[in-house]
Amino acid sequence: MLSTAFRVILSVFTALYTFIVLGSCSIALPAQPVDAVRRDIPREPETVTLNILNSRPEIAQALQESADLFLQGYGKEASIRIHTVGGDSSYRATLRARLKAGEQVDLFHIFGYKDALELQPYLEDLSPLPWGKEAIPFTLEPVTLEEILVGIPYSVDAVGLIVNRDIFQAAGIPLEKMADFEGLEESFRTLREQITLGELKESYPDLEAVAEVPGQDYAFVGGQMADITLGGEFATAAQAATSSSILMEREKGAGRYLDLLARYATNGRGWANLPKVTHIMQVEEGLAAQRVAAIQQKVSIYSRVEAVDEQVARRLRLLPIPLPEEEEGKIYAEVPAYWAVGANAAPESKALALDFLTWLYQSETGATLLATRFGVVSPYRDTAVDTGVVLHKQMLGYIEQGAFLPRRYQEFPADWVNRGFGEAVRSYFSIRELTWEEAMERVRKEWSTLRAQER
Repeated sequence: MLSTAFRVILSVFTALYTFIVLGSCSIALPAQPVDAVRRDIPREPETVTLNILNSRPEIAQALQESADLFLQGYGKEASIRIHTVGGDSSYRATLRARLKAGEQVDLFHIFGYKDALELQPYLEDLSPLPWGKEAIPFTLEPVTLEEILVGIPYSVDAVGLIVNRDIFQAAGIPLEKMADFEGLEESFRTLREQITLGELKESYPDLEAVAEVPGQDYAFVGGQMADITLGGEFATAAQAATSSSILMEREKGAGRYLDLLARYATNGRGWANLPKVTHIMQVEEGLAAQRVAAIQQKVSIYSRVEAVDEQVARRLRLLPIPLPEEEEGKIYAEVPAYWAVGANAAPESKALALDFLTWLYQSETGATLLATRFGVVSPYRDTAVDTGVVLHKQMLGYIEQGAFLPRRYQEFPADWVNRGFGEAVRSYFSIRELTWEEAMERVRKEWSTLRAQER
């Protein structure tokens, strides 16, 4: 057994050890911030995401390539996700559903004044963007609400007469002769006579008619012909979007012009067949194949023709559309879509969206991609790169000269372009007892009915 003296000594040592250990643990250490403690711990960089909802399938690949190239030189951790929805109606429905559900849509397309007004709570004010208002003036009016800019024009396009210069030259017809309606009619008549006599057969073996009219294409019979018929009736997009009625003072002239196209079309003798002609039949199987020499279409069909025959594409020229009793013809200029930034997007995503747009439209690299890969005309002329396409140069020249009227079809009553005007024109083609005047009276009433339903 342990002696009493040893037990006492052991107890003293135990007590002393406990005092030292426990006492040292109770000493308060100076507090340090968490960041200071973790200063040397490597962190994962935060990634900013930009979600783009794209309405144009034809640019989906070019848009992705542009996004990838932009990110390579961005210098920050970021990603860009692109979702494409084709078709205006499907796109509009998808966009509205996502915005109203609170989903993250940072950069997307709108199509004019009506869209801008309806979606205004979801649209970021782009007025502070230094270069935003430097576009061709007519392009900004539909998306400027009380001096607040809510959209960046994607590109510039126009409707006009697109002709194969070489065919008319071979027939001895100068393009300048088609500057007025009488000259256009005479030129078409002369060309048809030579086609009928086989005088151009050796050089153009597939040429069978002067023109082609795509009666199945509602963008033509509805949208294009409606804009031509209404002309400059509306001074602003807002007027087009709110007017309860229409006058259509160019009605007779537009009717005579359409009759001329139909009369010299491949199936002009059988007008009931016109509603069967598609957009592809007109552009790719008609103009690009040199089966016809002239069509009314958008300048942007150049890329479709080029894909069929590059040499034919280079021969194309743009002419203003002349109507009877008007001094000069006009092209009908438009912005196919506008870029909008989501007002409810995260601040970092908004900043990334603006950086991307600035790069795309203001940098040499971005502008070159727009001209070459997208194949479009930039509305920002000071920083634009020349596309090298004669049709584009001509279009810009007509716009600079004021020989154009802005297209307003995006502001017309819902369904009027197709169900109203388009169906009336198709009925005029197929039901010959229906006069042009009767068809136009029908569309006037349809406008008022549909506009009343919007209220």
